[in-house]
Amino acid sequence: MDPVNSIASHFNLTGYVTILSHMPDSMGNFSCVFRGSLNGHLVAIKIIKATTRPESMRRKVLRERAVWASTDHPNIHLFYGYADDPSFGPFGVLISPWCAHGDASKFLEERGESIIFAERLELWKGIIEGVVYLHGCSPAIIHGDLKPGNVLIDDNGRPRLCDFGLARVFLEEGSTGMTTTSEHTGTTRYLAPELVFGDELVHSTTASDAYAVGCLGLEVKGFRSLGCANLLSRSYFLKSLMLVTLTTCEGKSSEILELADLPQVHRPNENGHRIDYGG
Repeated sequence: MDPVNSIASHFNLTGYVTILSHMPDSMGNFSCVFRGSLNGHLVAIKIIKATTRPESMRRKVLRERAVWASTDHPNIHLFYGYADDPSFGPFGVLISPWCAHGDASKFLEERGESIIFAERLELWKGIIEGVVYLHGCSPAIIHGDLKPGNVLIDDNGRPRLCDFGLARVFLEEGSTGMTTTSEHTGTTRYLAPELVFGDELVHSTTASDAYAVGCLGLEVKGFRSLGCANLLSRSYFLKSLMLVTLTTCEGKSSEILELADLPQVHRPNENGHRIDYGG
């Protein structure tokens, strides 16, 4: 299907949005976000970073915005539409609700110990349910860059996943966007070991997304960030993941159990090789 024609016309907001800020409010590996206005309402305007192959990149951005437009879940960030005004550059912009609470990292840092354990648990549950939804799409949508910065918090305190698919676009274009990412894109401390230490033929999968969900769970629930040194300690990670799993999964849905349960990290990868994160 032609990605240009696969999005309903009501998503085309060209000429209706205005950037309000001269400087971006946030910058990620692959894009920057500005405050904007749509019919008097505050919105987020995402501009994709430039690459050396704009025509190829534009085709892939069109594909990914069509994927985003097709999603519908309480834990997936809403897609308002796109705008192709010439001033927005070769890839246009993606428009979504403005989240005043920011991302999960900012949200947790600002509230600190005032967030009780049950609220942290609900936050992680929402992240898991968003990932379960993406993986349940046909074909499955692999996020590829799960981290606190890609979990926005809406006005109701609900986590919403964003930027899924952008990591794959930049990987296909041969650019990671930042030196803090691996050659597979994605932020290193949330990458599964096979992506950190594997060759270029190993790509993100539902299993590597599940690994990142475990890393996010540790941070959301109050553990310190998993730096590279801790990532290399397989015993440390396994014990931490076991603790998160044992204190989280009781009474949760079968889908969440399947994603978060410990045996998930031992299943074979797509090449049939065993991935063992344990000590």
